[in-house]
Amino acid sequence: MSQTILPAGLRPTGPARAGVCGTWWPAVAPDGAERGVLRLHPTGTDPGTGQRIAAANHAVAALHHSGLPAPGDPVRHDGALWLVAPRPARPTLLDLAQGGSAIDIGAVAAVAAETAQSLAVLHAAGLGHGAVHGQTVTVTAIGAVTLVETAILPALQAVPGDPAADRRAWADLVRWLTGQWGRPGAAVDLLLRCAAQGEHDLGAAVRTLRDESALLPPGFRDRSALVAAVAAHLAAPPAEPTTRLTAPPAEPTQRLAVPSTDATQAVPTQLMTPQAEPTQRIATPQAEPTQRIASPQAEPTQRIATPDPTAVIGSPATSAVPTSYGPPTDLLAATSPATPVATGVPTATAGSTPTGRYEPTGPTGPTGPAGPPPGGEIRFGPGVPPPPTAPAWRAQPPPPARPRRSVWRVVSSVLSALLTLALLAAVGLYLWQRLSPLEVTSVSVAVPQPPGNRCDITVDVVATVRTNGRAGTITYQWLRTGATPSNLLTEQVGRGQRTVELHLKWSFSGVGTTRETATINITTPSPVQGATSFVYDCRP
Repeated sequence: MSQTILPAGLRPTGPARAGVCGTWWPAVAPDGAERGVLRLHPTGTDPGTGQRIAAANHAVAALHHSGLPAPGDPVRHDGALWLVAPRPARPTLLDLAQGGSAIDIGAVAAVAAETAQSLAVLHAAGLGHGAVHGQTVTVTAIGAVTLVETAILPALQAVPGDPAADRRAWADLVRWLTGQWGRPGAAVDLLLRCAAQGEHDLGAAVRTLRDESALLPPGFRDRSALVAAVAAHLAAPPAEPTTRLTAPPAEPTQRLAVPSTDATQAVPTQLMTPQAEPTQRIATPQAEPTQRIASPQAEPTQRIATPDPTAVIGSPATSAVPTSYGPPTDLLAATSPATPVATGVPTATAGSTPTGRYEPTGPTGPTGPAGPPPGGEIRFGPGVPPPPTAPAWRAQPPPPARPRRSVWRVVSSVLSALLTLALLAAVGLYLWQRLSPLEVTSVSVAVPQPPGNRCDITVDVVATVRTNGRAGTITYQWLRTGATPSNLLTEQVGRGQRTVELHLKWSFSGVGTTRETATINITTPSPVQGATSFVYDCRP
């Protein structure tokens, strides 16, 4: 089962580091503020440990000294005591040295002077630090030098503070700083003299630094070198982690030996919209204009469709009609002379009832020089041409029949559409799996084979990490009771792999009984932790 080991809803934001009195985590509070969280080393079952640490913190806070920040009261959580500092305890001088930060000897002298002044204020109040070390001296982003874990170690050990031990530790710290960033010269000689002097009197060492500051570069008077070193350290990428945690063989010792672990387009189809064929308009024949009779007093026009059947030859209305109209029309030429012309208009003969023929007499009769034209008759009527015949109706040809699609073409179209959909779905799934990041859902830690009462054994601690099945990298480190945190390790997770096992080989030797805790601290892809405890019991 996944468990978060930080108390009060704090969430770790980076890897842990070792301190003198315990293990530090950078963390963020529920309100978004950054904090430093210290898990103190196991203190046994002494019920007064928490009260002593709380009293020491209150005494340090009462000094109101910027170089001695005090955390709040200790919190008991997950079987240990915890302290929550108002800001992350980083970077330390050890972090700057291991990160290769460049600090001149003037900045080193400034660190020595400020730490000495803070210790002098602490000693004047009857308190002792107890853990002056490169792991307990931090530098803030504005270049301020502070001491952390102040007065905690004496409270853990239930002993009074020892100013003499703090002075010796300060002198060793100054010698380490000059060896780390100094070059042979007058400035280094000055710092070494002050270190020897500070073993007995911190105030005298600070006065010597101030009096002979002309031997120091400008970094002693300002904090620009420290600010630049901290900024470069925080901006530098983390060191490349190793891939597997291994442990050296256990060396026999009388004390419980816990050796440190060494980390190992398709072309667009033109839409062809067929244009409708132009509809053939049927020419509706218009009635030809009625031919009028050439007469000074012409009667109103008479249409062919409405002739006067009572018209008689010789009447005043028709006496001036000429006897010939010229060549016969096609219709008259196609009619036999012996056959009456059926025009729908009855013709009339002089002095008789209307008949279908007319034979004039006199000079224009059949025997005269102006006889009827050969091959036809002379029509005589009301003076209008025969009715025009309507043109034949031109039937519109039927539209060409649409070719019937074959079954194979229909099937191939459906299969092509299905294949396209399947391809799109596969591409979408692939992109979703590639773009979706790896997530850790839970982590549990267990010891499949507890040591029991066996001696000189190696315990296999197994962390089972459950993920969402995406591919990615898990970055983690192991934390062991009373030991320095391991380096950052990585584990590659393949796609579809939802469970990952991470192993810690922890070797024990010697006689005795102890209860140990192994904690896995996963930093990426998301911060999560898990822990387990077991008992090593080796009796003679």
